[in-house]
Amino acid sequence: MKKKLLLGLSLTLVAFSTSCISNSANGNNKKGNSNNIDEQIKKPMQTDENLNQNLRPNKEPNESSNETKTETTSPSVLENTIQDQSKQKDPISTLNNSDTIQHLPNFPLLPPTFPGFQKPEHAISKPELEINQIDAYKKILDRSFAISFNVVTQNIENGVRNNDEIPFLSTGTGWVLDYAWKNGVENSDELMLYIATNAHVYKYAYNTLDDKLRNIFPEYFTNKEQKGAKVASFGLGIPLKEPNLEQIESGRHEGDQNIVSYFINSKDQKYLDGLKDIKLVGEQIFSNPKTVFVATDFFDKKTNEDLLKKHSNYQPDFDGIQRIGKDFAVFAIKVKFGELTRQAQTNQNLKKLLDHIKNGINSIKNDVTLFSSKQYPNHDKLKIPYISYDYYSIYSHKDQYKDFNNKKDILSPNAKRIYIAGFPLDNDNANNQYFWKNYPKGTKIQDTAFTRRSFLNSAEVNNLLDEKTISYGIGVQGQVQNSSLYYGASGSLVINEFGMPVGIYSSISSKVNDIKDTSNWGAFTFLVQNSNDPFYGPEHNLIDASDKTLYPHQEKSYRQNLKVLTQQDDFFKDFSKTALFESGI
Repeated sequence: MKKKLLLGLSLTLVAFSTSCISNSANGNNKKGNSNNIDEQIKKPMQTDENLNQNLRPNKEPNESSNETKTETTSPSVLENTIQDQSKQKDPISTLNNSDTIQHLPNFPLLPPTFPGFQKPEHAISKPELEINQIDAYKKILDRSFAISFNVVTQNIENGVRNNDEIPFLSTGTGWVLDYAWKNGVENSDELMLYIATNAHVYKYAYNTLDDKLRNIFPEYFTNKEQKGAKVASFGLGIPLKEPNLEQIESGRHEGDQNIVSYFINSKDQKYLDGLKDIKLVGEQIFSNPKTVFVATDFFDKKTNEDLLKKHSNYQPDFDGIQRIGKDFAVFAIKVKFGELTRQAQTNQNLKKLLDHIKNGINSIKNDVTLFSSKQYPNHDKLKIPYISYDYYSIYSHKDQYKDFNNKKDILSPNAKRIYIAGFPLDNDNANNQYFWKNYPKGTKIQDTAFTRRSFLNSAEVNNLLDEKTISYGIGVQGQVQNSSLYYGASGSLVINEFGMPVGIYSSISSKVNDIKDTSNWGAFTFLVQNSNDPFYGPEHNLIDASDKTLYPHQEKSYRQNLKVLTQQDDFFKDFSKTALFESGI
């Protein structure tokens, strides 16, 4: 009989310095559950009986039957001969230009729920609905901004809180998820943009909401000792020239036509460093960001606690706050549309910013019509123009779709293309950002974007909106070849061959150390997970989890949070009718 390798639930933490739900209730490193992967590989192989016991989701003897949906039947055991780990591919590290790049020695092992060692399943083919590569990147560009947070962190220096501001503390990429005109009147004086990015990009956006909301959204505020931490100003960046949308070879530079110019909502000259093209537009064009949704502790209290205590990284004696979540955030900025339009008549740079904003909102408007008028794979044909049925759940949990046989023509387990584009940083050019794309010229692109190794656990986010908070990753990332967009591309929009948004770019191969190298792996966080998974957690929807028949344990999402904010915060109250929810949140 072949020896069996235990693909233990805590093994995948080596790739992201995190993991998902563990078979250990308190996350301690019990025998056979070490955090050192080399040590694990060398341990004697366990018997079939022990394997099945170890893979069973944790369930304490006296635990109530009212359990979270992660407590499903035990996943099947994968058989595999032991392989030389040096032959495994490189790991993926979280994208964050403010963190040290981690170089980890081994590719993550497959989670026990992965559907065996098999050829990749094929995507449902609908060539008449596909868009070409240029149109895909143009769509992403129209929706996207480089974003920059200039922050007072109140970090401690020599035992004293420091109130100095740190310009460009966090830079990344954001994209327009939704928008709303004031009082639902198109082309009114004010426009709200709801922008999505990674949680690890947004993590320094301290205390953006009114303190009266602390009891509802405690996870979005700092501890009291850090209560003076704040976003001092905010920047939106776009290319002012017409960017190149054609493929270029990996190793080549996109050039100055793709370089980003920043608009900062301040007149303070300190932001002019002479190395970046920065336009100081003051506070009359757009506001500082306000938190709408950060994907941390977004289930009900019991589910959050259960998931946390089962997580292999959980530390019972941790001196701080531990949460669970995904690398996703949505924030709002209020655009003084009338004032921007007026100034754009005499300022060509502001005219380009205005046109870019118009392109973004028109893209969403078109998508609402497009995806609800024709039947697209992985979409429910309703008004929300984002993926409805995720690839991982279809790939791995067909049994959880009650009407799968009736929906086989739309439930695609794979995609032909996964397009990613954003604004990575060039370390050799003063950390300027450039519009950059995946799929370099000259590479052969398979018609199956996902293989058996493509689905990975999500990354943790340290110091999330508070200096003492860590959010451990749950849920799924999808790994894509020839997509290693460099740091600064964090938060980029990810679309499939039909132009449908499916996720948000969040991780990169640790082999990459240069903006020009796009030949390696990148990974993105899915916007939705339809399945209950013992490894990745319960079903969830980051955009709209208001349907409790589909998402019984989820309490917070973009839509659910925005409903609260429009009712309780004056900043939001006139913006309850959005492009996605035309009749109101």
